[in-house]
Amino acid sequence: MLEETSDDHQEVRARHHKTKFSREDDLKLIELIKLYGDHNWKRVAMYMENKKTRQCRERYMNYLSPSLSNGPWTQYEDKLLIDKVKIIGQRWSQIVAFFPTRSEVNIKNRYALLVSKGKAVSYKTSKQAMSRSKHKQEFEQYSESSPVVKPVEQKPQYENHPSLNITTEKQCTEELSCFMPELDAMTSEFIDIFDL
Repeated sequence: MLEETSDDHQEVRARHHKTKFSREDDLKLIELIKLYGDHNWKRVAMYMENKKTRQCRERYMNYLSPSLSNGPWTQYEDKLLIDKVKIIGQRWSQIVAFFPTRSEVNIKNRYALLVSKGKAVSYKTSKQAMSRSKHKQEFEQYSESSPVVKPVEQKPQYENHPSLNITTEKQCTEELSCFMPELDAMTSEFIDIFDL
């Protein structure tokens, strides 16, 4: 069995240690892209010391590409971003299609800024609000479509009924209304059921 030394661990850490792109790295990456194109990332990364293929691609696509605009956002862009997040959600890879001069990272950061300034509602909060609104709407539709109990047209006899200790229809209605006002419409049916 081979023993691992601290030198082995340091070598592994050095290979996996992420280093930030320096100004020189950025310039070198731009020159390599001019030479090999922005689709040959393995070849580009071979010439970038301590940088992996993915790091080179993401650095260029998110920060260095000449097609990107890192200038101020317009009101139109802000509104479009808010609208797209409401419709699509926080799927930045899909939303980026609506912003040809912005990177996914730029779009995501802008949305976070809009949320923090209160100009946009976080997607999670808006999703919960939409869910509550949907439930409220479903309840209202159910309430409108549910049958309403209609009073029976036949007038019951109330006079001198021993269990109620009331003698007139008016007294009976008043007694029931005191306990449950919503029963006014169902009074006649209630009385019919109990054969009063």
